[in-house]
Order: sequence, then C-alpha cells, then structure tokens
Amino acid sequence: MNTSYTILIVILVITGATILACSGVGAQPAAPTDEAVKPGAMAQAPSHSRPHAAHDHTGAAAWQEPSDAEYRARLEPLQYEVLRQAGTERSFTGRYWDSKTDGIYHCAACGQPLFDSSTKFKSGTGWPSFWTSVEGKVSETTDYKMLMPRTELLCSRCNSHLGHVFSDGPRPTGLRYCINSASLELLPRVAAKVPGKDEQGPGEKQ
Repeated sequence: MNTSYTILIVILVITGATILACSGVGAQPAAPTDEAVKPGAMAQAPSHSRPHAAHDHTGAAAWQEPSDAEYRARLEPLQYEVLRQAGTERSFTGRYWDSKTDGIYHCAACGQPLFDSSTKFKSGTGWPSFWTSVEGKVSETTDYKMLMPRTELLCSRCNSHLGHVFSDGPRPTGLRYCINSASLELLPRVAAKVPGKDEQGPGEKQ
C-alpha cells in the first residue's frame, strides 16, 4: 500500500465520520459539527438578549439589504461568521441548544421570525432543532461542502445562513431543522398567531 493510497483512505474515513455527525447519528458532546467549522467560529456566543434596534421583527417591512460593512457592525464576530460566511458554532456551546424558553426565534441578521419554540425538540446533537419553520420564512438551497448534497437553510429575507435540514426528525413532519444558535434571536411571542404554533409537536421539548 503506497503513501498516496493510505492518505486517500484516511481522508475517506474522516469524511465518513463527519457525514455521520451531520445526520445526528451517535451525537456526543465532543461530536464533530454538522457543518464545516470555519476560522473564527470558536468565538464566544453572543451575549446580548435585547431586540436589535435595527431589526424589523415582524418581517413585514420592506427590506433593504445592508452592506457587508453594516453587517459587520451590527453582528458580533461569531454571528457574522455563521450568518454571512456559512460558518458553524461548535455543538453544545450555543446559547439556545438547550433552551426551553417560550417565544419566537428570529433571524439575528435581519429580525425576520423563523421558528416557534413550540416546534423545538431535543435532538441530542448540541444544536437547536425544530420540526418545522415559520411558513415562507426559511428558504433552501443545495450545499456540497461535505462532498455530498445537503439541504442548506437560509433566511428568506436576508439570505443569511441558518443551518441544514435532515429527514430524521419527529412527527408530524419527520424533519430536523438543525440551526446555529448564533443565527437566532429569541424574543417573547406576540398576540399574532405564528404558523406552526397550534400544530401537534413531539412529546419532548428541549
């Protein structure tokens, strides 16, 4: 067995292990991330909890895309890395992975409502997981970063990276929206009904 062949086998083994982690199989506290970790993703999770003053949290106002410099000024380093450069926070480190607080999860980049806490469930992966999103607020694209196609999730308003969706979730959808905490901003719900709130979700919440 020559050196090149050995290196190829090692690369394939590492890739296979990473793909298993992406699907949530055998997730442990030290498991690999379900997205490619990029430089800067080891920064501390955002600490602010008040609504961002520059955001329209209804998602109804006309949208004007900020410049890259404006995004950098508005977002904390990890938020920018995840939202605007498709980075990933390490599992079990985000502020929302184990949150049981009631409310609506908004996009940390633009304020659009994305997920209702009533659809959040305990996946064991170390990232916030939901079985559905607010209707029409999360878009999908194909991601080939892990050498195989995955469904990447984006905010439909500002096109910021959120995470990925997998088909190993609970009823009623069978989907697992695996989201970075850094992509989210949890705020109290308002009187207006949010799609998904009155649907029957899994028995166990985070």
